[in-house]
Amino acid sequence: MKKAKFVVLAATLFAVTVALAQGPDTIWTKQFGGEQEDQGRAVARADGGECYFAGYTYSSGSGLSDMLLVKLDAEGDTAWTKTVGGTQNDGAYSAVFTPEGTMFAGYTESEGAGGKDFYVVAVNPEGETTRTRTYGGAQDDVAYSASQSIDAVVLAGYTESYGSGQKDMWFTRIGPDGESLWTRAYGSSGDDVAYGVVGTHTGEIVAVGHRGGNLHLLKLDMEGNRMWEKTIGGSNDDIGYDIIQTMDDAYAVAGMTKSFCNGISDVWVLKFNTEGETLWTRSLGGEGAEEGYSIFETQEGGMIIAGMSIAATDGDTGAFIARLDAQGTVMWSHVYGEDGVPEIAYSIIQGDDENFTFGGVKCGVSDDAWLVRILPVPSSIVAPGPDQMFLADRVVPNPFITHTSISYQLSHPGRIRLAVYDMLGQEVTSLASGSREAGSYEAVWNGTDALGNEVASGLYFIRLEAGDQASTTKVLLGR
Repeated sequence: MKKAKFVVLAATLFAVTVALAQGPDTIWTKQFGGEQEDQGRAVARADGGECYFAGYTYSSGSGLSDMLLVKLDAEGDTAWTKTVGGTQNDGAYSAVFTPEGTMFAGYTESEGAGGKDFYVVAVNPEGETTRTRTYGGAQDDVAYSASQSIDAVVLAGYTESYGSGQKDMWFTRIGPDGESLWTRAYGSSGDDVAYGVVGTHTGEIVAVGHRGGNLHLLKLDMEGNRMWEKTIGGSNDDIGYDIIQTMDDAYAVAGMTKSFCNGISDVWVLKFNTEGETLWTRSLGGEGAEEGYSIFETQEGGMIIAGMSIAATDGDTGAFIARLDAQGTVMWSHVYGEDGVPEIAYSIIQGDDENFTFGGVKCGVSDDAWLVRILPVPSSIVAPGPDQMFLADRVVPNPFITHTSISYQLSHPGRIRLAVYDMLGQEVTSLASGSREAGSYEAVWNGTDALGNEVASGLYFIRLEAGDQASTTKVLLGR
């Protein structure tokens, strides 16, 4: 298992606490593939701990690439595997469990009106194909996401066949028999792509993706008419990849930000109310590159995020998994995979047994579709042991006005660094650095930055690093 790396967890509005070095234990892992490229892109729940796994394969099937569809039982044993496609490229990006069966959505070059078309394949629990349909025009049209919407399914992606731009967000609402109830294209003069979509409890549709270089959020009514749209971002690229409706009737998004990050990019988690107003945002990442591709609401009302992390030190890529509560506080985060072997998690779900299952790709001589089931919480969250260091519980006073004292302990000699960060994850000042013997230490912060200027009132994070260990605590400054 890949060694956990500390990531700075930046926040707006209120605190995000420490990322635990230990993630939940792995229950089982599975790989599907052959001598060529094979990838998993979507995981869907089934009954009794079973799940569906979908993506594409170049190693088997009848064309260049085919949809790869797999059903597994609760123990991770394969119930059935099948490929669907024609002579050209076909693949699945999304899976949704419906009353009529499981539906997989993606694209096909083997059928349809031309180029790539939206492609939907429906199967029954035994793996028999009950329906295939294509939707699209003469150019490329690709479905990235599907969601149940009352008595129908809505597909979202992009179109080059219709609309006003190079690529427009494209939506198709289909009935139980696969008939198209309506299609809509929304976009600007440039590129607009919908990567995630959710059908709400009341029949509206909310999608997330990007417009130009910014995250774009769009809400439609049941007939596909635009209710509102929001563009959110900074001076660099920011993208939304997935969206859910939460128990409190808000919307949560997972994506990537290069505008509000600690390194190259961060996982970006945002929560919005029903009018698209931002409730909070979180940036999760370190000095390397992190992206969030999937979000799923947990049984207690929090959320689990899946994506990828590229380490700044050696470029090692692993599957980044983080669990947050409903307020956006990180409960734990972990990078899964083998050292030196790139892995990415594109989709994650929680089953009836509370365990999490994520799927994606494990790279090697040839890429394999990769599926992993983990426990819901770390098996042991213990007090610091003999090989650890930590910040003491006493940060006194807290809140503070003029100064506060931070106590920390080291069980072994070594190099340390103690620094203050603001709510965007930017370093404010360094309090201590260099070699230290084992023992107890104290540092004082007087509420100033590295140049001696007084900083604004608010929430700050004190972070201690020693070797590959790290600990973070929060402190409130009030003037």
